[in-house]
Amino acid sequence: MNILRDDPAEDRLALLPALHEAQARDGCLTRDALERGAASLGLAVADVYGAASFYHYFNTESESPITRAACRGPVCSLPGFSTRAAATLPHIPCPGLCDRAPAHYDSGRFYGADNMGEDFLLPRTVENETALLRSISTPKPETLETYLEAGGYRQLRALNHAGDSAKALALLETSGLLGRGGAAFSLAAKWKAVRVASQSPKYVVCNADEGEPGTFKDRALLHLRPHLLLEGMAIAGHAVGAATGIIYLRYEYPQAFAVLSQAILDAEQAGFLGDRIQGSGFSFRIMVRRGAGSYVCGEETALLNSLEGRRPWPRERPPFPTTHGLFGKPTVVNNVETLCWVPLILEKGAEWFRSLGKGDNAGTKIYSVSGLVQRPGNYELPLGISARELIFDRAGGPEPDHAIKAFTLGGISGGLLGEDRLDLALDYQSPPQHGVFLGSGGVIVLDERCCVVDFVRSCMIFYERESCGKCYPCRIGTVRLREWLDALTGRATQPAISEARVEQMRAAMTSTSACGLGQSAPLVVKGMQQFFPEEVDAHLRARKCPAGVCPC
Repeated sequence: MNILRDDPAEDRLALLPALHEAQARDGCLTRDALERGAASLGLAVADVYGAASFYHYFNTESESPITRAACRGPVCSLPGFSTRAAATLPHIPCPGLCDRAPAHYDSGRFYGADNMGEDFLLPRTVENETALLRSISTPKPETLETYLEAGGYRQLRALNHAGDSAKALALLETSGLLGRGGAAFSLAAKWKAVRVASQSPKYVVCNADEGEPGTFKDRALLHLRPHLLLEGMAIAGHAVGAATGIIYLRYEYPQAFAVLSQAILDAEQAGFLGDRIQGSGFSFRIMVRRGAGSYVCGEETALLNSLEGRRPWPRERPPFPTTHGLFGKPTVVNNVETLCWVPLILEKGAEWFRSLGKGDNAGTKIYSVSGLVQRPGNYELPLGISARELIFDRAGGPEPDHAIKAFTLGGISGGLLGEDRLDLALDYQSPPQHGVFLGSGGVIVLDERCCVVDFVRSCMIFYERESCGKCYPCRIGTVRLREWLDALTGRATQPAISEARVEQMRAAMTSTSACGLGQSAPLVVKGMQQFFPEEVDAHLRARKCPAGVCPC
């Protein structure tokens, strides 16, 4: 395991790929491999083991590797998706195939229900290919040739020729582009902070670790429009003064790793990445680093720790990554959808982008719809459309003779709402007025066959298993809420805990957890109590599940 690099400050970037290589070669991470990796980096073996043992898909020689498994997450466990065969297999975290539930794993490959034993299939065709997913007529990734024919890399060329990245940054600010990963922070404000930071080197990091159940929008972009992402990252590097870009890719997207690796190679050979791009003074290289299975790595500071070969615990903030990011240097961290917008906005202008939204909202949003609808998939629509339009007009609504009962936002981390909130605008301003958040734009739909209490329990099982354990509120709170839901559904003895105590735990987790996992986990419980009190009461006092799902 030789992982030394020319720049000692970046040696740690080689740890993740070295661990993947060692496991692929030996079938597991042997003590010898860990010791050699530690020696190459000048680290204690305990530090390397502490990092490697955090992830779902790394296993040491003392552990049995997972060969076949099934997802039993919030979507895959819904009525109609869960199967008896899947119940007998080991559990894996949500692999981002919610539009093809139930999902399965077999020897390093992930499959949806409709392509078991076949190659990976892309998400279903979107219906409104406005911008990001425009001109897509094939599920095959775009090639460099097709991207150039459509005007690709033109904005990077113009920037290299004119050298006026400040003007480009001002245009992006005028566009009002907000981060599409969930936080909805201004892209221009983040880039400006890195641009004026005095330390160097600087980095551009793409967060492609979308591990949120019910969210699979970036998977489409990574497969279908890789060069759009690469150009967006290169423009970011030009604007902030960075020479290195890193795509942190979730483990569950192995085909995307191949697509991105080929796209980077093609772009380098054509002179759009590398040293002195297109004969200019700007150099920018991009590398892909693949995670090993961890939801918390979607949190930007945990992601940075993962890249650095550390145990991926979230960092305390401030300081923020814009001044103290990767290796303590100024770092831009944006998600896939956000970075893909950059070349298009520079090409067509700020007003064009603003005109794509609904009302005062700027741009479109890729909404991922899954659960009990007729046409699950990704839909690129004006930011600010209503949940009703998305679920009924686009995703086809519920199956015949069934009715919508509830839906989530932000995958599951944005909260849970009842069908009486279907006219809610799906933007960044309206949902908070109802105590929920748009987040990543994932929407999971439940019909009357579903038990809301059972669904929320499956969400809490996910959060409990994915908690990094660093802070007490999340580590303990997710367990206590899951235990309470176990008792409500008849899977455990009724605990001596009141609903008032549950509300206290929710408040403590929301206000004191170290990162967004613990802060957002209680939202589905809150929505269950707020919008479905009769169903909770039936489980709690009558010991009966109205939907007939729970064993109580």
